[in-house]
Amino acid sequence: MHLHTPSDLSQHDYTIPDPTPQSSLCSSHPDSSSSSSAITYRIIPGPLITHTHLDSCATNFSQHYGVWSMHAAREIGPWARKGNPVRMSAARLAQQSLPPGASNTLVCALTPQGELVGHCFASCWRHDGEGERRVWWIAQLLVVRGWRGNRVGTKMLQTLTQHYDIGIGTSHQQQQQKDVIGVLTTHPYTLCALLRVFARGIETLPSRADYSTNPTGDGHTPLPLEVCGPLMESSPVNYVRDAVPCPGTLSANTRFYVDHAEPDAALRSVVSGKNKLLRGGWEWPFGELGEGCEYLCVLEYARDEGGAVRPRILGGGGFFKGIFSRYCAVYFGRCWI
Repeated sequence: MHLHTPSDLSQHDYTIPDPTPQSSLCSSHPDSSSSSSAITYRIIPGPLITHTHLDSCATNFSQHYGVWSMHAAREIGPWARKGNPVRMSAARLAQQSLPPGASNTLVCALTPQGELVGHCFASCWRHDGEGERRVWWIAQLLVVRGWRGNRVGTKMLQTLTQHYDIGIGTSHQQQQQKDVIGVLTTHPYTLCALLRVFARGIETLPSRADYSTNPTGDGHTPLPLEVCGPLMESSPVNYVRDAVPCPGTLSANTRFYVDHAEPDAALRSVVSGKNKLLRGGWEWPFGELGEGCEYLCVLEYARDEGGAVRPRILGGGGFFKGIFSRYCAVYFGRCWI
């Protein structure tokens, strides 16, 4: 498999099959009536992104993202009334998702009829604080209603790993520097997708108390807040660079006053599902999400030798642990956006 550098300007289409058949839990998701097996995932490098692309993505965002919270009008302006859809123009989308000084990419999820049912903007830059390690940032990940619960969001992230050399890292003073990948989001399902592709899945995350005691864990857990700060300060993306980390949580204040009702419902589903599997006692490690804040998840990521993407379901620990991990992954498949 030929992997491309972030500066590559070639456009490619990918199809990504489901790893396992959909389970009954997945098909019970209210938005999982469609199948993602026929979706084409198109990589479009920044210089090839047109106004038409931006306009289509901005329209989908405005129609499918969410609504303003009760605090938005006071903090942002009278136009951001509680319950009004969060809207975005093509110009604003370009400003947030195509920053100068970074290698930018758009992943489009397209049906056989050419309908755009999801998009992902990603940016890559170098952070010179630790030997110019590469930072890959997911600026926006959206799946339209009617296609959620079908791994479309997860597969857009997988497309990035199929096309780019994410996880190969860089050499500095004869030492290999791991890439890092991050996101700011209000939605737990976006975190589920990121953890599925670039870590070991939400099912392997420690409870909040355990994470607080040992944040580095097995190397597949989110980086602690004090490590994330310098990486974010190097960002060419304004809202990432200006975000204020919230002590005691894995979140940051971005002054994004979106209503949390839908994300909170998703969070209850994730926590309930994991506690059913573990018979209780697991607490969401990212902490409580304050008004105007977004969850912050930054992961170190490295491929196996030879460039292969590391399997994300079955880890070490023996046969029974592997079976349990597979069962968890099937259950939490309904959380994949």
